Amino acid sequence: MAELSSPSTSQLSEDERARISDNQRRARRERGKWGDGSDLIVGLIASILIFRCLFMFAKNYDASRPELFYPCLLSGTLGASLGWAAGIFISPYGDGEREAFASLGKLVYGFLSGYAFSKIDPLVIALLKPEAAATSSPALIYATVALVAFLTSLALTYISRSYWR
Repeated sequence: MAELSSPSTSQLSEDERARISDNQRRARRERGKWGDGSDLIVGLIASILIFRCLFMFAKNYDASRPELFYPCLLSGTLGASLGWAAGIFISPYGDGEREAFASLGKLVYGFLSGYAFSKIDPLVIALLKPEAAATSSPALIYATVALVAFLTSLALTYISRSYWR
């Protein structure tokens, strides 16, 4: 790991960086099937706690309007699913997956940079207005739940794919 933090890392080619990364993974595997396992265990416990808090928040968000529970749960599920897929995408197991994900990444980037951002931009601008924050719009709550679920699933998937082989 000290090799990656050296000042000469920026001068390394992409192949050399991949080789260093592969060597680090190989060293972790040599320590045992789980390595020390602490990263995976801590990540799993933290994820369970975060998802438990999200569920309790969704359940108790507005007691006078119980119909808000299911859309909140749905947005959390959507965020978790997208986070899981993104976690797999950013942590390929080998060269085959890395090459397949690189071509897929170009396709996703093209879609996001064009069509998706042009459609999402007016929504984000409307949500960031002070009037939207003052009214505590359920859409803002749903987006926050989805974002937290996305980031939690992304982190857990990355940790488990990196340390549990």
